[in-house]
Amino acid sequence: VLLTRIRMLLFAALLVLALPAPMAASVAPTMPSAAPKLFYFDFPGKAAGLRLAAAHGGFEIQDHRFKSIADLTAMKESGELPYGQVPALCVDGKILGQSCSIMRYIGKQTGLYPTDPVKAALVDSIMDQEADMTSGITCCRYQERFGFEVLGGAEGEGTKTAYTAIAERVLPRHLAMLERVMQDGGTGWVAGTPEPTIADFTLAPRLQFIASGIDGIPSSCLDAYPGLKGLIGKVRELPAVVAWNTKVTAAGSAPELV
Repeated sequence: VLLTRIRMLLFAALLVLALPAPMAASVAPTMPSAAPKLFYFDFPGKAAGLRLAAAHGGFEIQDHRFKSIADLTAMKESGELPYGQVPALCVDGKILGQSCSIMRYIGKQTGLYPTDPVKAALVDSIMDQEADMTSGITCCRYQERFGFEVLGGAEGEGTKTAYTAIAERVLPRHLAMLERVMQDGGTGWVAGTPEPTIADFTLAPRLQFIASGIDGIPSSCLDAYPGLKGLIGKVRELPAVVAWNTKVTAAGSAPELV
């Protein structure tokens, strides 16, 4: 009898161990006590997607645009910027750096960042892919910052060679992969979601940037990728984006997407 009871207890213990762990309760994001302040220049650049995501998600931000480079220099010298650069977002006195980190914060506050771990990872991968795709351009444009002075400056032969490789090999490879991901999703949004996510707001302004005729990259570079090319207009036509662009152009600034 004792042996039977021991066996029953062991069996019950094994059943308990086999049960799935309880899921953690979903925790609502902590809302800031005041509208966060976004620091950047008075042009779209790396802040374009952040501004548009916040507008679309109904998340109020203070859109602080430096009036001069001296304003940025003063902020850098004060030690306020954790990585010495912008965009930066001040939330309840804490300054957040790096545009992807800020974008995820906005996404979590607005529902533009999926709560499902796999979908969130897909969104993250698209944002990381965009960073990979444009890293060569960034290094060519900011050679001193990244230790690429060997390219010879903006007019150096090394820079020209690098831009040729970027235009002819690097961008087509990355764009083709992103186009395939988008087409596989089947919704017209890059992560295959029914509504836009922070991946769309990250990617659309950057696609517009690389197709703007910069640095010897042909403005036709998106023609072979209809999904990606169409994404720019798809984001631009969102009602909140239209309203934001109308507001900033009325104030004398450039629209985030054209």
